[in-house]
Amino acid sequence: MREAQESTDPETMLAAIRLNWQLWTIIQAELLSPECTTPIELRNNALSLAKFIDKHTVEFISQPEAKRLDILISLNREIAGGLYETPKEEGGEARPGPAEDSKGEPPATPSSGGIMA
Repeated sequence: MREAQESTDPETMLAAIRLNWQLWTIIQAELLSPECTTPIELRNNALSLAKFIDKHTVEFISQPEAKRLDILISLNREIAGGLYETPKEEGGEARPGPAEDSKGEPPATPSSGGIMA
C-alpha cells in the first residue's frame, strides 16, 4: 500500500486499498464464523479494528488522497509487527520473532502484491 501511496496515482491507490479491504473482509468473516475459536476478547478487538478499517476505506474511496492511506498503512504495520513477535516467556518480555531484521522490524512484503504497508 505504501508503494501505491507514493505513486499518488488514484487508480493504483484504489487497487491497493481494495486489496487491503478484501483481506479485512476475510478476517471479519472468519471472526464471525460460528466455528471461530478465537477468544472472545481478541475477537471483539479485531472486529473493532475491522470496523475502523471499513470506515476509513470507504472514506478513502470517496476522496482518494494519498495522505488518507497513512492510518491504514500504520495499522497494517503495527499488526504485522505484533504477528512477528513470539509469545512472552514466563516472567519475561516478548522475544522478537525469527523473521525480524537486525532493527527488530518485520521483513518487507514482496512488491508483487503484498498488501501490508
